[in-house]
Amino acid sequence: MELTTVVDITAVNLSHLKAISDDTGVLQFTFFGVPDPKSGYTTDDNARALIVATLHHKLTGDEEALKLAQRYLAFLRYVQRDDGWFHNFIGYDRRFLDEIGSEDCFGRSLWALGTVLNSDLPELMQKAALVMWEKSLPNAAKLNHARPKAYSLVGLSEAANKLGKSCPSLLGLVRQLADDLCHLYLEHVDRYWRWFEDVMTYSNGVLCEGLLRAYQLTGEQRYLTVGLEALRFLNEVCWDEKEDCVSLVGNRGWYRKGGTKAEFAQQPVDAMWLCWANLTAWEITGEDEFKAMAQASVEWFFGRNIISAQLYDPETGACHDGLEPHGVNEHCGAESTISALLTLLRWHQSQKP
Repeated sequence: MELTTVVDITAVNLSHLKAISDDTGVLQFTFFGVPDPKSGYTTDDNARALIVATLHHKLTGDEEALKLAQRYLAFLRYVQRDDGWFHNFIGYDRRFLDEIGSEDCFGRSLWALGTVLNSDLPELMQKAALVMWEKSLPNAAKLNHARPKAYSLVGLSEAANKLGKSCPSLLGLVRQLADDLCHLYLEHVDRYWRWFEDVMTYSNGVLCEGLLRAYQLTGEQRYLTVGLEALRFLNEVCWDEKEDCVSLVGNRGWYRKGGTKAEFAQQPVDAMWLCWANLTAWEITGEDEFKAMAQASVEWFFGRNIISAQLYDPETGACHDGLEPHGVNEHCGAESTISALLTLLRWHQSQKP
């Protein structure tokens, strides 16, 4: 399958993202394709939407993307607590629905702020992001879970491109988080299972991406060794030889060590991180197997999957919420749409000379 439309930046259509965003931020869910105010907002989604808008503006100079970036950055400003953590769930009336958000929410916010720092957004927006970044950064050392550490590593990698790699505190934090991921891997790896946990769940590729970014910053060989070994295993798990396509770990049961991988519901966010991790591995190694897997992850959105169903529509910019035995989930919420856009933006970014 040729990626004739996917490599064209016009396939990155922000129309649906705009439709499900209001003057507060992006709404969490849709009722089928209609924005659903009852679902309210999450920092998870607005942080990732900020990355979409920032990358899109960097690639195209689109003024509409700049306006979206301002809105989503303002959302992060609103939800950041005085201690640097973030609220995650916000009602349609802008009331906080939690005392403190999850570690995932924190890691995604740090990733978003780092992306703003490493951007061409206006200087004042970058200064705002820097103040928020500095307030949050000490909390990264307190994270307990693997994925938030990996999200934070991606954010640290982005910020380092702006702030410089010579900052001892930044590199020290990178090493701490990457060492933690390596320790997790060594605790769980065996001859047949080369993974960080005894179960593969969601956003699996970010664990590999975090370590690969840490290698790029530090040159520490073991981060590269573990990151690539785990990614190759993930690629094996997520490839269907019979159908010749990506088949992600479904969230209806996940994939437990010694068990059987769940086929459904496959989620766009998992295809997105599979693409990102493989592109980073390809950039580091130059090995074509990683580029091919990244391309197959993009094609998963366009129908190269186990039921040949198209999830992302470049005409509307909407992405369905998952892959089910009967077809696609008919809702087109924020996470799914943003994941499709992030996949396309990262793919397009990797193709630039």
